[in-house]
Amino acid sequence: VHLDILGTLLIFIAGFGWAKPVMVNRSYFKKPRLMGILVSIAGPLSNLLIGFLGIVIVYILVKFHMLTGLSQGSIDAIVVFLKLLIHLNLLLFVFNLIPLPPLDGYRILQDVLPHDLRMKAAKYEQWAVYIFLLMVFIPPLSAVTIGPILQLTNVLQNSFYQLLLTLFGPAA
Repeated sequence: VHLDILGTLLIFIAGFGWAKPVMVNRSYFKKPRLMGILVSIAGPLSNLLIGFLGIVIVYILVKFHMLTGLSQGSIDAIVVFLKLLIHLNLLLFVFNLIPLPPLDGYRILQDVLPHDLRMKAAKYEQWAVYIFLLMVFIPPLSAVTIGPILQLTNVLQNSFYQLLLTLFGPAA
């Protein structure tokens, strides 16, 4: 239902892809623009929460020596899983806030822009996939687009861990 052919092919070619956007019938909302923002921000906030919970789990595992006694292979598997969980969810949080259709950041921007600017932006929606592909696959562009996203992901991860250290002290 939400399968996008190009997005699916790119999963196998480039290691990432996408699905078709989920359509939301805003006519059911009493305040369509406000509720549109809340619907759009729900996914990225879920990613942020999962990333933060992953960091909390790492902190707890280290602080209470909960991996002691496990085989090195088990410890390695847990560490790799948690690192990927944290990194990918924080990356998705930041990435989905980019204001390009069909990402959530664009939907949020649509709901806060005045009508005339929304109409101007809508004219360029058809080019968004191509702009996105250029941003990712052209090295000089990816250095100034994807690079900062990765840096922001690391800043978020470090900030969350520092918050835990401040609130609860050193993990080990």
